[in-house]
Amino acid sequence: MQSLHYRLKQTSLNLTFILYKNSIAYKVNDGDSVLISESSLGFNDIEKGYLASDLKIDTVERTSSDQDIILHFNEIDKWHENYNELTVKLVPVEYSENQISFNIVFRAYNEGIAFRYSFPEQLINSIIISDEASEFQFTENYQVMSESAPESGYMCIPLTETFTTLLPATLFNDNKFICIGEADNENYTRPLLSKSGSLGLKTYLRNGISQLSFPDHTPWRYVIVAKSAAEMINSKYLMYSLCPETTMDISWIKPGKVFRSMSLTTSGAYDAIDFCSSNNIEYMMFDAGWYGLGYGFSREQNPASDPMDVIDEIDMPGVTLYAENKGVGVILYVNHVALSNYDNIKMFELYKSWGIKGLKYGFVSGENQAGIKQVYERVKLAAEYGFIVNIHDRLRPSGLVRTYPNLMTRGY
Repeated sequence: MQSLHYRLKQTSLNLTFILYKNSIAYKVNDGDSVLISESSLGFNDIEKGYLASDLKIDTVERTSSDQDIILHFNEIDKWHENYNELTVKLVPVEYSENQISFNIVFRAYNEGIAFRYSFPEQLINSIIISDEASEFQFTENYQVMSESAPESGYMCIPLTETFTTLLPATLFNDNKFICIGEADNENYTRPLLSKSGSLGLKTYLRNGISQLSFPDHTPWRYVIVAKSAAEMINSKYLMYSLCPETTMDISWIKPGKVFRSMSLTTSGAYDAIDFCSSNNIEYMMFDAGWYGLGYGFSREQNPASDPMDVIDEIDMPGVTLYAENKGVGVILYVNHVALSNYDNIKMFELYKSWGIKGLKYGFVSGENQAGIKQVYERVKLAAEYGFIVNIHDRLRPSGLVRTYPNLMTRGY
């Protein structure tokens, strides 16, 4: 079958895009050896089906970057970004109601490769992606640090076995360490990886569909390639390179350590603030239970638990004033139920009037499109009120701390 090939080179990595009549694919060489053999690309619309067939190349554009990028509040202040980029614009051979035009953007870095799908404005307004079929067909067997579900723990599984795993996923053997992940995801269902062929993996959307309104794009998929675990970790900054630089004023952002007050009382908060002041800890946090119906999972999950109603045991304005005089900031926990059931602007205006410096969003949804979009909308809103943010639960990092530097940390 006749095909068209376009190559993208960067140091030892060589990426090739391949267009067939009814499919599209790519492959990656690492020096003289094949790292990723021919692997399918594409996606399915919930109504229109497979959208990567009967296509032709409209244009091919190339660009590159060789510069330092600033990494705000990171382990390093800057990272040298060096990549070559290839954008392949694909259009239907003959337009029909079941086909759209789209682009595939590839990048080759010294540390790995990345690609994403992007969609220009066109006759239809949107698509609903029910499945993304991005493959990674490796040529060697690897051990995979597999995590089937959040907080399920990791299992070391040979690539030859059948399994599913969350992103990011680490693969390793005696010769290489590889990380497959995503970057720049603030409005798309988080994919998992499942088995595809004898040595391959494939993205799939286990947690729901994703609707994209044109113009739009999917998150990046990246593959970091390293010779050691240390080198792989030091290459993680590739993920930040794939995210936009921030446009926000960051002069007010103050990173620091946080101490959680275990006593939901005014006197307990004073003691915690004194401890922070004496030990150079920048923030004291009230965790679950400071508002509404008080502490306890069932009470926290009750929509009647009002995040603007402080429990009687805490004099919040008094605590924040005491903290300010001690040079300590106060952070408040607010769970997903409260964020979803109450006016966030009124909440944040009240917290600002108290002198609150940060928020911890609890039990957020970071698996489907709606949940991820909601989290980042609230991160952006928090920045408008001068709040740093810590995320608790199922949101996975995709490099967007570069875009929203007030998003300090996240974890389970």
